[in-house]
Amino acid sequence: MPPGIDQVEAAQQCYIKADEWRRNVRSEEAVSKFAKAEKKYFTISTQHVLHASGLGKPEYLIWATEPTRLITVLYNDPAVIDYIKNNTANINQAVEKIIALHELDPVKIILELLTQWLHPEAALQATLNDSSLHCSDESDEDNITRACYMLLGNKNSAEIEKYLVGQAFPKNQDDTSKSHGVRLRALRILMAITTEQQLETITARDIRTIRSYLQVLDFLNELEKFGLVYTVSGFHSQRKEAILDTILHHKHPPAVRLALKMCRAYAIKDARVISKVLKLMMQLDMMDELKDALVDIPTTRVEVDVMKSCWNAVMSRAILKADGGTQDGTEVKKVKDLLYSCPNVNLLDLEPVMSFFVKVNDTTVTSFLNRN
Repeated sequence: MPPGIDQVEAAQQCYIKADEWRRNVRSEEAVSKFAKAEKKYFTISTQHVLHASGLGKPEYLIWATEPTRLITVLYNDPAVIDYIKNNTANINQAVEKIIALHELDPVKIILELLTQWLHPEAALQATLNDSSLHCSDESDEDNITRACYMLLGNKNSAEIEKYLVGQAFPKNQDDTSKSHGVRLRALRILMAITTEQQLETITARDIRTIRSYLQVLDFLNELEKFGLVYTVSGFHSQRKEAILDTILHHKHPPAVRLALKMCRAYAIKDARVISKVLKLMMQLDMMDELKDALVDIPTTRVEVDVMKSCWNAVMSRAILKADGGTQDGTEVKKVKDLLYSCPNVNLLDLEPVMSFFVKVNDTTVTSFLNRN
């Protein structure tokens, strides 16, 4: 049975009496009895906090005698993300009570956890050495979720914000001792826990500059995954088309997605680069991304043959999905929307398109096609 408040109160009375005896008698026996009473009181009280907070799982309870480790385990358990999203347990409230009970330093604990989440490569090594931690399988997004949740309503916000600002904005922006991933994570957490006005004040930068820096850090972090390392100033000075050419040597979907993201962010108009991106999306069967790219990146200078191949590829896939025997209304609408988004219907092989809309008896589209 989980310890109830009556057991906590009984253990507390034993602890108080043992402390009085230890101070009055000053014997080894009194010291020994006090140590046992102290351990029992804090263990039972900690377990009571966990049960009362809906966190009475065996893997948490075993750490009741080590409160600092318990807090680390609580926040790092993969199940915590579900707790946070579903609001099924108030971990922050439980941690606050554990800190108060054991008279721990909350800032020290928070900074240690933030350091772990900002440096996941170090956390991975810690996980390999400690079976009670579960960080290795978790993504950046989960760690950022953990950090933002932990910092909600924190009473020591000034100290924490100062730490995060130092991580996100090193004095020398081209200092390579701190990875772009660390800076990116720190800045994302800062942006999540502060208002725009607060963010401008604590960073001494305007919000437009901060957002631009965030975008650059995001790209630098992604580029590092492909072995492409740039400093902030080096990235700014480098022609983006040259960076894109290097990325596209990696002919797989993550590289193409990153290239497409950069094309959008920096309004790339180089027809050669855009053609390369579009062709790779076709080769890699990235039809959803290709469909969006055809609509929202500049393609006016791209060779007609490339545009025809791309538009017919996405149209054929859309018709195939809509004509799978059910002729689902939503999928039919997607085909129609795709048709109307095409800048020039002459890019399309109209025979299968016409056949499809005749089949679904959509006379408005067939009339439109006949006029064109």
